[in-house]
Amino acid sequence: MYDAKKFVNVVDRMVTVAESMSDDDAVFTELTAALTAVFDIVGTSVLVLGDDDDLHVASTSGAIEAIERCQTAVQHGPAYDAFRGSRIVAVADIARARHRWPQFVDVAAHAGIGGVAAFPLQRGNDDVMGSLVLYSTVSRAWSATDLDATRVLARLAIAQRASAKQLRTMTEVSEQLQHALESRIVIEQAKGVLAATSNIDTEAAFERMRHHARRHRMRLRDVAQAVVDYRVRL
Repeated sequence: MYDAKKFVNVVDRMVTVAESMSDDDAVFTELTAALTAVFDIVGTSVLVLGDDDDLHVASTSGAIEAIERCQTAVQHGPAYDAFRGSRIVAVADIARARHRWPQFVDVAAHAGIGGVAAFPLQRGNDDVMGSLVLYSTVSRAWSATDLDATRVLARLAIAQRASAKQLRTMTEVSEQLQHALESRIVIEQAKGVLAATSNIDTEAAFERMRHHARRHRMRLRDVAQAVVDYRVRL
């Protein structure tokens, strides 16, 4: 059974972390630490689908790194079953799953693992993006309440990660548009300066700047800024 008070506290902390996180997987680091504390278990891991279409460990808590190295090496285990089947895989006694994941069970048992539960990581109807795995040192009958609490935290983490990505994309687009606008302003100013000093029209001024930029392998904006600052005469 999970600790309800810790659950409320970690939800609050995850929201706080999401507001200031600087990379996509920071929320998964918080998620693994939170679940380990809420369920009083030995460790938690998040595996995310990479560009090579394989699962890679994004975050772990507790002494389970060796277990995840084994699982990703042999490409079978609870994380892979949850990911491939888009379903929760809960095993109360890991010894009874030896026929399903022989190598994984050997390594997990050697590390003192008694029970395991794996969840697919999925946002709405999107494709499954990875899996979340909980590890207990004792055999554990994962209750419906345990599973529901884990699903809630996992969904929160996925939503926060997606929101952070969207925010960064919007920020990048905004910065690009701002840069383009500033460049356009400088170029228009330079066209006016060049037209006035060379007694040509603005179209000819633009072509002259563009020719200079190509010839000297410069950015058009840099040429325009030099014209405005009277550092170059064309």
